[in-house]
Amino acid sequence: MVWRSSLLEDCGTPHLFTTRDLNARSADDLVDLVATARWFGANDPPARIVLSKQVHGCAVDTPGSRLAEADAHVTDEPWEVVAVRTADCVPVLLSTADGKLVAALHAGWRGLDPAVGVLGRAVAAMLSRGSVSGVGELSAAVGPCISVPNYEVGEEVASRFRDRYPDALRDDLGDKPHLDTRAVAVAQLREAGVAAERIDVFPGCTYEDAEAFFSFRREGKGVGHLAALITPRQ
Repeated sequence: MVWRSSLLEDCGTPHLFTTRDLNARSADDLVDLVATARWFGANDPPARIVLSKQVHGCAVDTPGSRLAEADAHVTDEPWEVVAVRTADCVPVLLSTADGKLVAALHAGWRGLDPAVGVLGRAVAAMLSRGSVSGVGELSAAVGPCISVPNYEVGEEVASRFRDRYPDALRDDLGDKPHLDTRAVAVAQLREAGVAAERIDVFPGCTYEDAEAFFSFRREGKGVGHLAALITPRQ
């Protein structure tokens, strides 16, 4: 089981979001996945998987500056796959209209914090590559993540979003606020200039669908990981 975005498929961009069918604990797991062409949809498996240690920050990894720790990766190298791993956080894949420049990023509440802004930084990094005429050329796919009814947060977290994204907070679902990280991700893509009709959103919930997805909130420490992978069109 995998999920692919119709928008990114329209760009001809090889990509996928995995389910529990693959436990993406390491880069080796991702290599096994990409090497199986029927899963990834590419004729030839790329030569390199780009996967850094994720630290809930805003560092953007690029072909000219590969980082040991990063939560976003950009590439225009056709032999590279850029990947992130999640287990409730928001995975986002980005592609230009011709599929020649792509990005993968991981965003939990820390990365979505307006003071951090990993999404906006990733879009800016793509625009700086020089092969993009404008942000309107980009398409985005927001992958499987936890839904707002299942994502209770403390007020110290909610306060970071109340002024900027009040509609992404719910105070009627329990004793503590609930944060809609998916809605924040979409809002930040829109703020970065990505058109609403160019944003594809997976509707399910990693917490609720235990058969299909890993969830840190549901399973705790030692949980497996989902993967979001993308590679430039060859």
